[in-house]
Order: sequence, then structure tokens, then C-alpha cells
Amino acid sequence: MEHPHFLFVFLYCMLYYLTDTYEKIPLSQREKRLETERYREICTLHF
Repeated sequence: MEHPHFLFVFLYCMLYYLTDTYEKIPLSQREKRLETERYREICTLHF
């Protein structure tokens, strides 16, 4: 029973982590930390 939403979230998380890894323009630590926590929450909730 695969939901499209589940697949979407999975791809979204993958894309986020990939872009985060290869990102060349560093954000401020505070913003970066908040975004990372938010995406981590989203990923954790759906997995």
C-alpha cells in the first residue's frame, strides 16, 4: 500500500539532503539548523 504522498515525501527528503550536501552557498547557522530540524521532523514523521 504505497501512497503517492509517502513517495513524494521520500523523494523530497532525498532531494533536500542531496542539495544540502552539495550546497555551495552556506546559510546562517540558525536558519540552517531550523531548516534541518524541520525536514528531519517531516522525514521522521513519515517513516
